[in-house]
Amino acid sequence: MAYSVCALRRSGSILKPNLCHKKVAAPAHMKERNVQLNSHTKRGSARHQHLATEKLRLWDLEELAQLRGALLRWYDSQALQLPWRQRGGRPDPYQVYVSEVMLQQTRVKTVEMYFMEWMRRFPTVEALAAATEEEVLQQWAGLGYYRRARMLHAGAKWIVAQNRGKIPASVRDLEQVPGIGVYTASAIASIAFGAVVPAIDGNATRVVSRLAGMCCTNVWKGDGKRLLAAVASELVDANRPGDWNQAVFDLGRSLCTAQVTEEACAVCPVQKFCRAAALPISVRQSTPYGVAEISEGKLKLQRHMPRVRARQELLLAFVLVASVAPHAASDSTETLYYVRRRASHGLLGGLWEVPNIVVERLPHADPHPLAQQGFIEPEEKDGGESAAGSEVFRQLAAALNSQKSFKLSVVSITPIPKMVRHLFTHIRQDIQVFRVEVTGNPCFLDDGDQGRWVRAIALEELGLSTQMRRVLRAAGIPLTRKRFGDASTATHS
Repeated sequence: MAYSVCALRRSGSILKPNLCHKKVAAPAHMKERNVQLNSHTKRGSARHQHLATEKLRLWDLEELAQLRGALLRWYDSQALQLPWRQRGGRPDPYQVYVSEVMLQQTRVKTVEMYFMEWMRRFPTVEALAAATEEEVLQQWAGLGYYRRARMLHAGAKWIVAQNRGKIPASVRDLEQVPGIGVYTASAIASIAFGAVVPAIDGNATRVVSRLAGMCCTNVWKGDGKRLLAAVASELVDANRPGDWNQAVFDLGRSLCTAQVTEEACAVCPVQKFCRAAALPISVRQSTPYGVAEISEGKLKLQRHMPRVRARQELLLAFVLVASVAPHAASDSTETLYYVRRRASHGLLGGLWEVPNIVVERLPHADPHPLAQQGFIEPEEKDGGESAAGSEVFRQLAAALNSQKSFKLSVVSITPIPKMVRHLFTHIRQDIQVFRVEVTGNPCFLDDGDQGRWVRAIALEELGLSTQMRRVLRAAGIPLTRKRFGDASTATHS
């Protein structure tokens, strides 16, 4: 017999009976209570949400005080010691701003290291506003989601120009800053200025929905989202709103994780107040991600937010290497590498890269270097000698895609045996790397801000993504300075 676990009720739970298609008797150890939410939430205004939480109060005032006290005591003893957190006083608003932007979709441990470097480079909002975009992206390189860096830079410029360098204190004013949305505004206002507002990110959504027993409610949109916000507002501690929001974040990160366990629930500081605690562990894990059903002993999850599958992409990356004499009278040579800057918009916008091209299949290439000398010219379809006519040469010409005339003298192209695999949020890339040795004066490709030949030591100072650093290392380029994000398995646009 199939039954919906959403039919399981616990006294005080917020559930949506209209989502449960089959009526079943609740287990004997649970009390059943039908809570009709639709009449309270169908219009969705703030006033009706307030009335809903008043009529469906999950915890009385004494319980709320105990719940808040339990979580804050846990936070005081277990809180992560992070450089942007100020214990016993108000933290620096600029530091809170930077940390909240960095923490979006990024692990705390990674952010902590990047944050320290960032503050040494841009210690104030004025210093950040005065920097160039290239300097900002260079400092952000490897952290992923590069649009965050550009919007943080734009926000700093706005604050300096429009607000005399002062971070706004209210949620409404913070939302006027470019790049600051509801969550970031709420986090800054509560942590830096003591505003009594909830900061609802993924961790808070998970913690609050489980505390309230919202296992059948889609809390990601519409009425469910507004109801979650109302419950979260009710929970905020008025005396320590910033600490409360950070405590909720820490709880969601450490104990109330997506794959929460019985062991974690057993040591949770607010377990006795949690409406989901009595439900099966599979239901707790599915909350708030979807409606869980058990059929013939197997758990099925109908997701509220379907996963977006990452598309596969095959990339050819060409690492151009030139050995040139530093001046005419010199007998020695130095090695230079060609990089170019991506367009400022889109994936990895504004960062530096080696020439690359997306293809449908790998070109046929001998595993050994192509020894014959060949020439690549954009105007020529065949490209000169026999080696230049190969498919690899044609892909190299397409990857260079220069708008001006140049002639590239290629000595050899060596395919790197091991593919580089890289994961973005929405793209899985397999990258075939080719090391391309060229001769002659490489200035034919030098285009200043858009493309340049640089020494290995200069590569360290450019804004290179984790993806490109992996490509360069695969080609044997001696990058000695390791960015913090290089060890991660994924990065973002």
